[in-house]
Amino acid sequence: MGLDITLARILKNPVDPNSYLLVSESPELLLFFDKFQQSKTFEFEGEQPYNDFVFYYEELAFQRRGVISKFYDEMENDRCLTTLSELQKLYSYISKNYIKTFNVEFLSHFNEGETFIIISW
Repeated sequence: MGLDITLARILKNPVDPNSYLLVSESPELLLFFDKFQQSKTFEFEGEQPYNDFVFYYEELAFQRRGVISKFYDEMENDRCLTTLSELQKLYSYISKNYIKTFNVEFLSHFNEGETFIIISW
């Protein structure tokens, strides 16, 4: 599994019912997006259906690679970044070859309180 960095926006009405984050696994989103929590029913074969709270989101930009090795030691996996200061920290780990793309795709479209970054590897 590789690195995924995604710029996303929370949605009131999901475009893709599979593009969601569990609220319990993404508490950092509550500060800005608490009012967007929605109940989702999960049904798995051989199990009782259950409900959990989710945030539905839309992907705005995506990057698969382009960080320096310190990134993996100093950033947290499966985390959402919601503030400009967190985005600036992430920017400090972007490889030189990806700086221009990151500026265009992520920095120029990030709006604190409206968008967020998903990091996973």
